[in-house]
Formats: sequence, structure tokens, C-alpha cells
Amino acid sequence: MEENNPIVLDRTTYKRIKAMDRKQMEICLTNIYNSALNDAKNGEIETAEANTAEVSCGVTPDAIREAISGVKGIGEARLNDIMEAVSKLFA
Repeated sequence: MEENNPIVLDRTTYKRIKAMDRKQMEICLTNIYNSALNDAKNGEIETAEANTAEVSCGVTPDAIREAISGVKGIGEARLNDIMEAVSKLFA
């Protein structure tokens, strides 16, 4: 399965992170969080646009139902329960 991950973790950065102690990791993660928070506040991250893009890519409740119905072990009752939860996301 291919993921659309915009973050690339090179070997040098990976080794630096791996060598961090707890306090250094806390600082690093806090900086990443604050950077993302600032990006969101500045409008660089648009959740509404991301949701619109997903819907425009052809992901519909019917397409989800069709995909799930092919999974072994998912009966009609369970499928209906899942689709009820999914339909709330599209409401």
C-alpha cells in the first residue's frame, strides 16, 4: 500500500533521533507540534480542503460499501453497522 507521506526521514536524521534521550525527544516533538500549529494558524494546512479532495477523488459511501462487502467475514449486519458509522462522516 502506497502512502502519500510528505515527510522524508533521511538516515542522518533517523540516527540523530534514535540517539536522543527522553528530554531531547520531548523538545524535538514540542518543536514539531508548535511548527504544525503555526502552519495551521497561518492557513497552510486546510482540513476542509483535504476533506473536499478526498470526496472529489471518488470516495463515496457506495464505493466504501462495495469495498468492505468483499472482505471475508463481514456479513450484512456488520456491513450495515459500519456503513452507519461511515455515513456520519459524509453528513
